[in-house]
Amino acid sequence: MHTLAVCLDSLPTFNEPYVVRCEFGKPIWEQPRPHDLVIIDESEQVLAHLQSETIAKRFGKERCFDALMYEISGAKAVIALDADLGLVTTHAMRTMRPQDWASHCSIIYNAPIIPVQKRTMRLFSSKKRLEHEVIEAVRRGERCFIVSNSKKCVDILHTMILKECGEGVVLRVITSDNSRDQRTVQFLTNIKTEILTVQVVIGSPSIGTGIDITFPDGECMVDRVFGFFYPFVNTHTDIDQQLCRVRNPGSVDVWISHHVFNFTSNVEVVKDDLARAYTVKRAVTGRRPDGMVEYRRDDPLLTICAHVTALQRASKNRLVELFCKLRQANGWSIEHVRETATASPYEAAKKELATERAAMLLGAQTIPDVDFIELDERKQKGASLSPEECIVHEKNDFQRTVGVPLDAELIDLNRDGRLIGRIEELAEIVRFWAINRGHDHFGDMLPTPTEPRQRLQKREPHYLLATLMRAAGLTAAQGFTRDVVISMGDLEHFVRLCRENQTMIEETFGGELRVDFQDKPMKQLNLFLRRIGLKLTGAGTQKIDGRKIRYYRLPDDLTARMLQLARSYLQVKAKREAAQDAA
Repeated sequence: MHTLAVCLDSLPTFNEPYVVRCEFGKPIWEQPRPHDLVIIDESEQVLAHLQSETIAKRFGKERCFDALMYEISGAKAVIALDADLGLVTTHAMRTMRPQDWASHCSIIYNAPIIPVQKRTMRLFSSKKRLEHEVIEAVRRGERCFIVSNSKKCVDILHTMILKECGEGVVLRVITSDNSRDQRTVQFLTNIKTEILTVQVVIGSPSIGTGIDITFPDGECMVDRVFGFFYPFVNTHTDIDQQLCRVRNPGSVDVWISHHVFNFTSNVEVVKDDLARAYTVKRAVTGRRPDGMVEYRRDDPLLTICAHVTALQRASKNRLVELFCKLRQANGWSIEHVRETATASPYEAAKKELATERAAMLLGAQTIPDVDFIELDERKQKGASLSPEECIVHEKNDFQRTVGVPLDAELIDLNRDGRLIGRIEELAEIVRFWAINRGHDHFGDMLPTPTEPRQRLQKREPHYLLATLMRAAGLTAAQGFTRDVVISMGDLEHFVRLCRENQTMIEETFGGELRVDFQDKPMKQLNLFLRRIGLKLTGAGTQKIDGRKIRYYRLPDDLTARMLQLARSYLQVKAKREAAQDAA
């Protein structure tokens, strides 16, 4: 019997046709036959993974979908498992196995056992108040399991606890920085015994879905479970899974950001927007004279992507509400804690961590290439690096990537750790301007009277951002128009482009447009400019017909600095590529 356990990313490697031999100069192809039984664990997550960046970078969503379709459609039986089984799996199975849908499809619902006495979860409206709860629990010596969907939050909570409760607290922190470290892997493998050797475990989503912290006879060995969750990171079901790692905790206290979003979540509307944004390129059949895209509405991959996107958006729109309903359906009651706190030990820890990090970066040594290559290889392979080695790697990686010394100004610009990404995105725009010198490529993308509903094809974020800046009048064919000042009245094309391409823009940038972007386009434009390290500043006011007009512009010093960093980055990249070609 041939069996295979594989993640979706790697499936094409195992079931695509391959050349076994050549006969008379012609290749002879073979393809492994589909497996008789296909079991998809966490099916909702597997199918949602078709939209992930990792698949896009490796084989692409179409190729991975085809490999999955081959196995599922050709199998004698398919079993899809998920604690939150829903419409994503339903539509996928109906699409890929229509022969089963009429009479051979069974849905087995294992209803959760509702305890006679409901458990109570406390939902805090104040994050600061919950931070105090954490400190008080640790000081009392209680065993705590703390989770967050933010790695930065995890790191700050770690510093906060040590600062407030003393260095003697036995902690285990698990994030993407150390999740592949052998000690961490061993800790997670034996979590039921290892957790009893520490007082506090703090973890990000790097603590995988297979972790189950259950003790014999359902004994309560973890006193407190705390959760800190930010918006637009994951869904309410993901949050529930993170909190449910500990099966029988003493108590559960949670803070979830109360931001409410308004993403479009109608499946047909989402499908239309995704198709017109070329999310599934092969579903597109052409473009009409008015600029609208024609596509196949029944394309199976497009259908799955639309349901994945719609469900994720619906969850993120009402994160707190849906999370509470899910908890209540599983036998929990919700106690809303509205008490607030004025001071925050978290903010003090955040500042201390930032100050320490800045000092360490400035003081870190610049190491020779051979030493950096060795350190970088260790990091890429998931080896555990000391905090000092992490700082040395960060400084030397920045200097080698951007080609300038890391100074205090750059450290300040990089407070959130995203400066390299901003430089890279701006560099791609600068490179595009240089390649297309003499041609207003991005200007050609703007709506015209003959194509009033022109849709933008889904492209890389830098391409979309350059088009939006051109619509706002901040750039010309050759680059930034530094002397230009703009007002709200100048952003008609910009608002129009955002309105006609809202879903695609949100999908490309991974964030929602402001609800009031049509009324306050300047604030929306500033959010876009942050992606390349820029922002608009006031450039004076003027009264016209009794109305005060506010003007804005890009500051010369910041624009010049970011352009200098982008060009330096491109020079370093060109030299590296030339050296690779020469080798």
